[in-house]
Amino acid sequence: MQDTKKLFKLLHAAGIVFNVTITPDTIELYWNLLKEFTDDQVDHAFLIVLKSSKFFPKPAEIVAAIDGTPDSQVERQWIEVLEKIRSVGAYRSVEFADPVTSETIRVMGGWPRLCDTLIDDIKWKRQDFIRTYEALKVRPQEGGKLLGLHEQDKERKGISAPRGIGQIAERLKI
Repeated sequence: MQDTKKLFKLLHAAGIVFNVTITPDTIELYWNLLKEFTDDQVDHAFLIVLKSSKFFPKPAEIVAAIDGTPDSQVERQWIEVLEKIRSVGAYRSVEFADPVTSETIRVMGGWPRLCDTLIDDIKWKRQDFIRTYEALKVRPQEGGKLLGLHEQDKERKGISAPRGIGQIAERLKI
């Protein structure tokens, strides 16, 4: 949230609806808790919460309206994993924006192993993913790339792929 005036207007409007006085401390508290989100996200979240709340919205309700509940977060990650399985497959490496997702897949045996799951077993893998994700999300994770079969094979053989045009030219002795 970049616009403090907009936040004040949102809080003031909620205060009118719920007959709550907005103090400078209230504004500062909400600002500190919501500043990581965009103005549009906060604005939209306030509208959602105001439509469904019977009481003045707590910051956690606003954040949940933006990020979703913990259950919906892990479900979104599982859907992304399934999409990557279909689009990338076991042979290519993959990287997830959410480091907990990457670590969850590592703990479950790695990317190629997850990709080899039989259709009949996918519901069990989903349950494993959710359980593992929930256990791992409580501590910081590094994430990073999950190696596909091609890259794993190259590592085993000690072959490193050239990273840039300079390395390619050097290998070809140009």
